[in-house]
Amino acid sequence: KEIKTCKTFNTSIFVNQNRNELSAKAYLLLADGLLLEGKAIGKRGTTGGEICFNTGMTGYQEIYTDPSYYGQIIVNTTAHIGNYGTVAEEQESASPKISGIVVNEFSDEFSRKTAKDSLQTYLEKNGVVGISDLDTRMLVRYIRSKGAMNALISSELTPEQMKAEIKKVPSMDGLELSSVVSTKEAYFYGDAKAPIKIAALDLGIKTNILRNLALRDCYVKVFPAKTSFAEMEKWEPHGYFISNGPGDPSVMDYAIKTVKDI
Repeated sequence: KEIKTCKTFNTSIFVNQNRNELSAKAYLLLADGLLLEGKAIGKRGTTGGEICFNTGMTGYQEIYTDPSYYGQIIVNTTAHIGNYGTVAEEQESASPKISGIVVNEFSDEFSRKTAKDSLQTYLEKNGVVGISDLDTRMLVRYIRSKGAMNALISSELTPEQMKAEIKKVPSMDGLELSSVVSTKEAYFYGDAKAPIKIAALDLGIKTNILRNLALRDCYVKVFPAKTSFAEMEKWEPHGYFISNGPGDPSVMDYAIKTVKDI
């Protein structure tokens, strides 16, 4: 089978032209009945969740580990995904929080010297099911016009079986998820000698938010989602930060009360 080679910054990049021939078949089924066929990536299996999209040109690992995407299937609109591998420093949380990924062209190979694993290996290790070789631009336009809905990815079920399985996927409406992804114990981030003390309510906070606060001379204490204002006030912070997060905010009575109290 043909292997093509090119030279970039004195580094050879090898692209297997026949990866698609070796990949298992996978399907994407939307709740309204749209069915698309592609190639299986990541873990082989079945996964469901609300489908949404991200238009970032880079940063796929940061997207997958962002707690605000918990339980969702992410469509990457960038044409090539996986080409620079994965590194531990680019995690926004301890592990991927998404339920699945949809991409156009998926790369098994990576060329960044600092990368430790391919994206395929990373997805397999973390149990993330995905599908590639789909027209993601068409899919994004479809989602934009039809609205948010649940979807199912499978490399093991038939389309008929998927139609029954997708009915079991819970709606994002009414789901309280911030307490699921939030820290269980309060912790500190940054330099304890920094002049500004910030109390952060973790409803699904990203590591990069904390990193940017620390770069601006802030010492941050991160509190669990259901911490009261009175409890945070005991630390005597100069200000408060309310993070974003997953799920339906309308059912988060505890967070609404805390924000009102602040």
